[in-house]
Amino acid sequence: MEKNEKIEELENDDLREELKEEIKEEIQKENKKAQLKEERKLEEEIKERRKKRKIGRIIWNTVIIIFFLVIIFEAAIGIINMQRISDDKEPVWYISSKKNDNDKKKETSYNLGLYKIIKTETSKQTKITLKPFFIK
Repeated sequence: MEKNEKIEELENDDLREELKEEIKEEIQKENKKAQLKEERKLEEEIKERRKKRKIGRIIWNTVIIIFFLVIIFEAAIGIINMQRISDDKEPVWYISSKKNDNDKKKETSYNLGLYKIIKTETSKQTKITLKPFFIK
C-alpha cells in the first residue's frame, strides 16, 4: 500500500506540475495578447498624431504659399502701374488715389494695397516712387 500511495502521490505531483506549466503557458499567452493590444493602440495613437501634424502642415504651407503669391502679384501690378504712370496713363488697378496741389509741386498718390506709387511733378522734373504701404 505504501508503494501505491507513493505512486499516487508521484502521479499527483506530476499532474500538479503539468497543470502549473499549462497555467503558466496560458498566462504567458494572455500577457502576449495584452502586450500586442497595447502596442496596436500605441501605433494607432501615433498614426492619428501624424495625420493631425500632416493636416496642420498642409494648411500652414498653403497659407504661406498664398501669402507669397499675393506679395508677388502685388509687386507685379505695382511695376506695371509704375510703367503706365511714367507713360502718363492711368494705372491698371489701384484701391484709392489722393491728389495734393501746391504752388511748387503737384503730388498724386495711388494706393495698391501693399504698395503706394507716388508721382511728384515739379516745374523741373517728374519723380515716380514705389513704396511699401507702411512708409509715408
